[in-house]
Amino acid sequence: MARRNSLPEETVHKLLSNPQRRRLLTFLSERRTATVDELSRHLASAEHRDNPTTDEEDARRRASVALVHTHIPLLEDHDVVEYNPERGEVALMDVFDELSHYMQTSADADTTSLLHRFVPGQ
Repeated sequence: MARRNSLPEETVHKLLSNPQRRRLLTFLSERRTATVDELSRHLASAEHRDNPTTDEEDARRRASVALVHTHIPLLEDHDVVEYNPERGEVALMDVFDELSHYMQTSADADTTSLLHRFVPGQ
């Protein structure tokens, strides 16, 4: 019997609609766990690659704030990640498997191509 997805399509869209969140999930999919510092450095590096005029240290600080106050809580609310604030560690949970087939292998997949994969009429 096929396993029923526990994440509604609207939730999948919400979780994958942000490029930083997709990069975060791609990074975690390769490692399964990472610290907030490792994640913020990865996101800042990607932002700097996309826009070389961006100050990488400022980008790292912005990424760290976004991770702790937006991205990690949202993903944790849907059991995609587990966050240990005392250790600053984020671990990918099994629910990610439901999201992974919607994600392209590249970390910079655009929202439009993701929407075409699971939202009729997009």
